[in-house]
Amino acid sequence: MPLSTRIARHLRTHIVGYLALFVALSGTAIALPGKHKVKGNDLAKHAVEGRALATGAVGAAKLRAGSVTAAAIADRSVVTADLADGAVNTSKLTDEAVSRAKIAAGSINGGKLANGAVSASKVNDGSLLAQDFAPGELSAGFAAEQSSTTFNLPRGGKLFVTATFLSNCPVASCSYSVEVDNTPVTGTVLSGNLDDQVTLTGVSDAVAAGNRTLEINVTGATITEPTIAAVLLQ
Repeated sequence: MPLSTRIARHLRTHIVGYLALFVALSGTAIALPGKHKVKGNDLAKHAVEGRALATGAVGAAKLRAGSVTAAAIADRSVVTADLADGAVNTSKLTDEAVSRAKIAAGSINGGKLANGAVSASKVNDGSLLAQDFAPGELSAGFAAEQSSTTFNLPRGGKLFVTATFLSNCPVASCSYSVEVDNTPVTGTVLSGNLDDQVTLTGVSDAVAAGNRTLEINVTGATITEPTIAAVLLQ
């Protein structure tokens, strides 16, 4: 077989291999020298996308301080278990920052309120009951089985007063009131033709500390079995 024929047959048999070798030798691909050899400057900007990261691959140690802002946190993704004990304090709460809708019912107890944090303006009028006051928070007050008495008020304040008695009214109309230092107490003024037991109750205006006089004032009637009492309100 002539030499030229043998050369042509050899080329036809190995043409694919020669082409692959030529491309490999003339290209720009460079093999890396081993494992763990890829550095930051080997990667183009934005080359690593989220889908290239394994779930849980980025830990806290890989995050720069302050790098995670509110905009990077999905709405409603932070739950109670994600907060450290004591993490939420007054310096982190701005006015209206935490709405009532975000606070679980019954979750704030006395230990979470600073002394003096709840003022009168934060308490609904008429919402406090007798059992809401500790012993001694309301003055024990006094009672007397007579129509007039003098007592010492340890401090200024309003008085809750009450009086009971049996009335005999021989005229068309009699008048009754309970007075502190000759000033009728609101709610205790009554008039009419009454021949029965009468009960008067009311709250006085603010009264100064010191000796005060409490009495039942009656016009036109005769009263028996009188009892008067007063309690100094908080």
